Amino acid sequence: MTMFQSGSKYYLWNPIEGGIWEIVTSMDMEDIVTQIAKLGLGSLKVAELPHRYRLTADFGVERCCR
Repeated sequence: MTMFQSGSKYYLWNPIEGGIWEIVTSMDMEDIVTQIAKLGLGSLKVAELPHRYRLTADFGVERCCR
């Protein structure tokens, strides 16, 4: 699992499954990492992006043709 920022939002990406989840918990990156360390990944509120979104080479998120 990889966490990255695109614009003002933070995302989790699973390269094996290809899924992208937006972290909807309102925190900055430092607080997100601290929460994951203390309470685990499952403590974050996330929303899976539809498959019509993809990760770009520069770790941006864009809508694609699907």
